[in-house]
Amino acid sequence: MTPRFVHLVASSAIGIRRAYTLHVIDPSIFFHPTIRPSHGSTDYLNALEEFQLPPAAMTLQGPSQPGGYGAMDFMRLGEGRNKRVVAVDHKRRAILFDTASHAVSTLPALHAPKISPVSFPVGDSVYVLKTNPAPNEAHCFEALIHGRGPENRCRPDWYWHSLPRAASLRYQAPGSYDQDDPVFEDIFGHALVGGAHI
Repeated sequence: MTPRFVHLVASSAIGIRRAYTLHVIDPSIFFHPTIRPSHGSTDYLNALEEFQLPPAAMTLQGPSQPGGYGAMDFMRLGEGRNKRVVAVDHKRRAILFDTASHAVSTLPALHAPKISPVSFPVGDSVYVLKTNPAPNEAHCFEALIHGRGPENRCRPDWYWHSLPRAASLRYQAPGSYDQDDPVFEDIFGHALVGGAHI
């Protein structure tokens, strides 16, 4: 069986910039307690174990942003034994971190910024959906794909592919804004069905 890992990103501040530490955690430690029960005792069932985070596999400083800390978003790329994480910032820049080899690779920029996106790892790709697209906004749904892209057909490389806008249901609360007002359509729920439909 392929080992599974939890990728935890913790945020803190270094000076006036936000810093992000990526920790790779083996979840089996949560299911094999180290506190052993005394003979006939059930006290261990209520015992709280302390957990020390493993050392950071990587630390990133967020981009500078006037008036505040630059935010970054992280998403898993690929399935199975591939342990890779994509980091993107509000300026569309992206990097790829391989947690097995500790290698960092630059990626092409997204077509449009995604603030607090949701992502879906499918095969060796990741699909990224903006959660608050404006009406008729372009590039709110993109996929990071490895292959021969439109800009480099000679050899395979990573590229962002813009996809048609995801279908969404618009809800209007009674007595709220006019239905024809140009408002953002927040996406509050999502699902990946059968590994192929969002």
